[in-house]
This record gives sequence, C-alpha cells and structure tokens, in this order.
Amino acid sequence: MGRMWRQASSLGFPFLAVLILVYGSSPASFALSSGLIAFSWFYGLPYQMGLLAARDPQGRAALAGVMMSTGGMALGPAMAALVLVGSAHWPIGVFAGVCYLAALSIAVPSARKLPVLAGRSTMEVLT
Repeated sequence: MGRMWRQASSLGFPFLAVLILVYGSSPASFALSSGLIAFSWFYGLPYQMGLLAARDPQGRAALAGVMMSTGGMALGPAMAALVLVGSAHWPIGVFAGVCYLAALSIAVPSARKLPVLAGRSTMEVLT
C-alpha cells in the first residue's frame, strides 16, 4: 500500500468527515463525521509518527510530533471558539478542512520522497 496512501487516507477521511459535518445537519451526519475522525485518528497517528521517525532517525521530529499532537488537542477547541460565529458551526468545519488540506499537502510529498523499504529498516536503506 505504501506510505503515501496511508498518509493520504489518514488525512483524507477527516477532510471527508468535515465536509459531512459542514453540509449535514442531522444527528446521523454528526455521528458519521465523529466516527470517521476517530477512525482516522487511531489509524493515521501511528503512520504519521512513523513518517516522522523515518525522516529523522535521531527521534527529535517524532518527539516534536507527539508534543504537537498533544498541544493540538488543547489548541483545537480554543481555535474553534475563536472561529465560532453565533450559533453557526460551519466556520469551524471550514477551518478544520483547511488545516487537513494543509497537513495533507505536507505529509503526502514527504511520504513519496522516502525510499520503499521492502522488508528492510529505514536505517539499512539510508546508510
């Protein structure tokens, strides 16, 4: 399947979920959106951390990724509160969609540049 498709799906599913959240107004659309985001979070986070580890064998980037992920869980609701307009929640979805597209535009090219391992470790390929 390759690293690129895993990154694309782990960031593409939440983008789809945001579209469902913005354009849907039923409890079912909210439940589907929440399920897609939770699935992609638990599916994609190990691949994203693996991509960081492959790009930086010393581990500094992976540590920064964990810190940013934890910080994002606190910063996300704060940013949503700033974007919220009255009782309309669609600006939050649009902002989240832009963030997912920005992450996708960084992660996929980075994953494409790494060599295919074919059963070998990253260190064996890079050295």
